[in-house]
Amino acid sequence: MTEPWLPQGSTRSHASTAPPGTTTDQLGRTLSAWPKRLVAHFVDLAIFLVPFLAASVVTGNVVRSSEATEAVGAESLWALAVFARLSLVVALGASLLVYSVVLHGGERGQTLGKRLMGVQVRDTLTGDRLGYRKALLRTFVQMLLGGFPGRLGMILDGIWPLWDPQRRTLHDKAAGSVVVDVPRSPRS
Repeated sequence: MTEPWLPQGSTRSHASTAPPGTTTDQLGRTLSAWPKRLVAHFVDLAIFLVPFLAASVVTGNVVRSSEATEAVGAESLWALAVFARLSLVVALGASLLVYSVVLHGGERGQTLGKRLMGVQVRDTLTGDRLGYRKALLRTFVQMLLGGFPGRLGMILDGIWPLWDPQRRTLHDKAAGSVVVDVPRSPRS
């Protein structure tokens, strides 16, 4: 059976072709190692945080300028600064949500960070693309866990693959997803 997410001419096999010592799932896919997932996550965060921090600095500089204070008054400027920062946070969250859902739910199942690290998100049971509905659930649970006080939920979710037999996070479990290494195409 040919799968669109496998390299051209490859077929899905239930027999593992993974090197000895690697962990595979029931479909024979190599489960991604935790460090690869972590690096991919930080690459994706950097893609969004760099522009966010730049916009935040610009907003702060405008607020601190004496011309702005004279033009609208200190109290109005403070309110404007709070609104601008909240708008940036909402825009960051919304863009991360769209980025994650569209790319994880698409054919490749890869964000830019995952593509760089050679891993992809797949449906646990079928090995097919996750789809947008499950990708939305996966991202929502991940964001919800990140909102716990002290970031405890985010930390627990992030380190969960270290002891999980399928190397899945809590948000993977909620959505029925697994992160696997991208099958390498055979070299001629």
